[in-house]
Amino acid sequence: MGDINVEHSTASSSANGQPLEAAETGPSMSVSRLQMSFSEAEQQSFVRRSDPVFADVVYWINPIYSTEEYQRIERLLQQGGAVPATFRSRKGGQSADESRGTQQHKINGVLVQALPNMVSHISRFYLPQTNGTVAQNADTAPIRRATHAISPDTHFGEYAACIKAGVCVVTSQWVDRCLRVGWQYVERYFSPAAQDIFSGMVIAATHMPVSDKETLLASVMALGGQWREKLRPDVTHFILMKDEGSKYEFVKTHPEYGITPILPHWFKETLNLLRCVPQEPYVFPDPPVLHGQITSSKGKKTDESSKSASLAVPSAETHNGAAYELPKPNVPFLQGYTLAISTQLRYSL
Repeated sequence: MGDINVEHSTASSSANGQPLEAAETGPSMSVSRLQMSFSEAEQQSFVRRSDPVFADVVYWINPIYSTEEYQRIERLLQQGGAVPATFRSRKGGQSADESRGTQQHKINGVLVQALPNMVSHISRFYLPQTNGTVAQNADTAPIRRATHAISPDTHFGEYAACIKAGVCVVTSQWVDRCLRVGWQYVERYFSPAAQDIFSGMVIAATHMPVSDKETLLASVMALGGQWREKLRPDVTHFILMKDEGSKYEFVKTHPEYGITPILPHWFKETLNLLRCVPQEPYVFPDPPVLHGQITSSKGKKTDESSKSASLAVPSAETHNGAAYELPKPNVPFLQGYTLAISTQLRYSL
């Protein structure tokens, strides 16, 4: 097991080795810390040192998260040394903890993208200056400009402006995983963008032909995932063809690392559809797909031969989606929202 070098500590710690405060957060808030190091190649591509782990991080959290999840993310960020961005308001700058519940809901509804001249009117937090000048009122507190936006998706009004200003937009996985290993992961591997289907995943493989391995490596990294040459403690998915060998035994006997042993078929299917298909039929031990069976959403096993009857797979004739009909909503889920529809959609609508 020379490839696996792990030290595990159940106590929560900050990047400098000091215990994290867990009294207010409760047991579910503690982060199981992995004491690990990274190779030079991994540091050049995937991680960087930071002490504390969220040093120089100024965050904004998308209020689309539930209150409980919002508070969990915020506590973890602050435990790691991050500070909240200043919120824009008519009364002057306010930090996130002072204005959640008021300025956070400045936008009523879902705004996918704002026009450039609208950003100053709808932006809920301060972005970095793009012209190199910083305007500051001496009578107000210093403005903290966001460096990171935590969001489950890109459907918020400030997204385009964040990308233009160099603000890193990441999912909450970035917060959890950075705090867990005590290093800062490169943010682009935790992107909420829909096209990054392998975002947040760290892949390792064993007993694969070199050509197949290189192809899979390139595909995973192109679509937002990371790759490890060896089985490391931060791996999330371990690819193998048979449930045997010392590495598989390690994964099976150490569920606390959360490593999923999975067939390469899952990645091929995901790449073919450009969307994550359910993992359960491809996961060891005894993957159902090897027996010509898949597991439906209701937990019932289905023969592979009848898969086409239960899954809607677009064909060449229905690539524009005309063959699909959306179900009628049971509740008026848009009640109270104000919608702006782009003129680019006029023909579609």
